[in-house]
Amino acid sequence: MALVDLASAFSPPAPGTGIANLVDPVIDTLVGTLHNTLSQVEQNGGGIWGLLPSPQLPAWVGGPNANQPYDGGHAPWAPINTTNSNPYTSAPDTGKTRYYDFTIAECTIAPDGVELPNEVCINGQFPGPMIEANYGDWIEDGPTDYDNITDLGPVMLNEWYHNNYSYLVHQVMAPNEEIAVGGPNAPSSQNNLINGKMAYDCSKTTLPCTPNAGLSKFNFTSGATHKLRLINTGAASIQKFSIDGHNLTVVANDYVPIQPYTTDHVSLGIGQRADVLVNGTGKPGEAYWMRSNIRGCGINNDGISPLALAAIYYEGAPQDQKPNTTSSVNDASQQYCANDPLQQTIPVYEENAPEPSVTETINMELKSNGTHQLYYMNNISFRADYNNPVLQQVHEGNLTFDRVTAVHNYGTNATVRLVVLNYDTQPHPMHLHGHNMQILNVGFGPWDGTVVRQSNPQRRDVQLMPPGSPTNPTHMVVQWFQDNPGVWPFHCHIAWHLSAGLYFTVLENPDAIQDDPKFRPTTRIGEQTCRGWDAFTRRVVVDQIDDGV
Repeated sequence: MALVDLASAFSPPAPGTGIANLVDPVIDTLVGTLHNTLSQVEQNGGGIWGLLPSPQLPAWVGGPNANQPYDGGHAPWAPINTTNSNPYTSAPDTGKTRYYDFTIAECTIAPDGVELPNEVCINGQFPGPMIEANYGDWIEDGPTDYDNITDLGPVMLNEWYHNNYSYLVHQVMAPNEEIAVGGPNAPSSQNNLINGKMAYDCSKTTLPCTPNAGLSKFNFTSGATHKLRLINTGAASIQKFSIDGHNLTVVANDYVPIQPYTTDHVSLGIGQRADVLVNGTGKPGEAYWMRSNIRGCGINNDGISPLALAAIYYEGAPQDQKPNTTSSVNDASQQYCANDPLQQTIPVYEENAPEPSVTETINMELKSNGTHQLYYMNNISFRADYNNPVLQQVHEGNLTFDRVTAVHNYGTNATVRLVVLNYDTQPHPMHLHGHNMQILNVGFGPWDGTVVRQSNPQRRDVQLMPPGSPTNPTHMVVQWFQDNPGVWPFHCHIAWHLSAGLYFTVLENPDAIQDDPKFRPTTRIGEQTCRGWDAFTRRVVVDQIDDGV
């Protein structure tokens, strides 16, 4: 690919020409009515997601409800908040632990009207139930810093497949000879969902299918400010979220509060989250489309239904009314495979990026190992050993690891900087466990040493890395403080890329893992699990078709 093509693909789209309304004719094909023809149990197994009245979260668990004023002085985390204290070293402790019981089992559901057996549900429903906790509880959910908002809770966005996960992974890991005769190694999704719902053109499938199964619906109030907690919960696709006739004010990325900025759409890679505020500029009785689109960015979709829709109803609007609104989002944005510019994403709590203790360059490539197409990071394609986990080895004092476990031992270095070069033609939402990364730069070509706002760079735990090419890479430069000893994965969040080995293991301060008493209860549980697994695998040969993560 020519240099000019890649540079153009990476540049933000210009406003104006080529709007996303080109997909609007599809709405009439897929959505005949907003009177749901399936019950919530038939469509999603149960739960509250997508139903009216839409859920409204209180200012805190056990606190005032959404239509009462927020009083931060009485919040469980007061007087600590995200602007006056370091969230990594001085987080509040409410003394509260919240417990949830989850049953994971197969179920038959039809999120888009296509009935699928052997899907995975949590407590009998898809999407699963909501987990609620306060800032300072053992399960953390960041506090609000905004008064008088209506918190509508999670808005989950994910592409949807009409084949089960096992089938898809086998397709991903097909050997080279099958790919050579036309077998794809990247599955195509059949639909896109908002909070687990969408319609489908039943003439396009031989599976049992119910038209107009039902879309998700939300209540807005004229003049009010609404908070949406956007989450890309999918497997592969980059989501482009927008609301017709409304702007979005982004106030947090991956739970890190940022200085607000306004946009007409938000791009989310797999696993990314964004909190947005939406002013209720509509009038009573009006209805608007909420949209999330997965066209573009090189991720496979069969083209039948890449656009997810949900309906927003202002007070007094008939709740089966079909909105008659259009999107003004520039269509070129669908091809823009990156997050918003780092210059816009300024954390509220300032944290400097010092000169690193150690810097490592990571080259990411897709290539054949002779039998399969695999991803490599510095010429290693990761593969887990279920019978010899890295954390267990470290606890036992063994710091000699198999090459394929891709362990990078950064010891007791205070800070680590990675310069990641993407020689692949796909985007990669890169995720680090155990830390928020400081995102120092993202761009085209080799890194030139420039740091975007070194005094306070963007922090998040997933950063979208744009596509490169085998000869002209893109770069992403990240850094973190080594203040959380452990064994932490650094990997691409796209399921198929992860299956193919795009992963390495960060080993942080192994001495602390061996010596610190706080690791011992966790490790004892791990030892029990490992003994049980060893006994099981002596009886059963486990088919580890992919890298095992």
